[in-house]
Amino acid sequence: MNRASILAGVDTNCEAWQADWARYRKVAVGLPADEYGWTRQDQARSPYGSMFIKFLDAGGREQSRYYPVHCDFAGGCSLWACHDGLTQRITFYSSNKPKGEDYSVKEFDRQIASGKTVLERLLLNRSVDLSHP
Repeated sequence: MNRASILAGVDTNCEAWQADWARYRKVAVGLPADEYGWTRQDQARSPYGSMFIKFLDAGGREQSRYYPVHCDFAGGCSLWACHDGLTQRITFYSSNKPKGEDYSVKEFDRQIASGKTVLERLLLNRSVDLSHP
């Protein structure tokens, strides 16, 4: 994890992404997960990269909370969520895509856990929720 950030108040950029995340989630419901529990949707058009979705709850994916991780053409990945007037975001590097490496999906959960720990410290031990409903 290389960056954690918090924004208090309404984040119009985060709010604008809600519809996109919902579309990716809808597609991911029907995709198989890899051995680490992540689905992958490659983007053939700009912004180039891939969207990874991990469903967090047992049972049906349609009702499950989820993590949407977007990784860009250079290997940088981000996960962010806006809840109750607070936007929380973590970023991490997953690969050196320009040198031909693929994303290191097996590290996503560890990177997210590390980011949540940093965010909790920034929020003075307040609970952090990077999931989406």
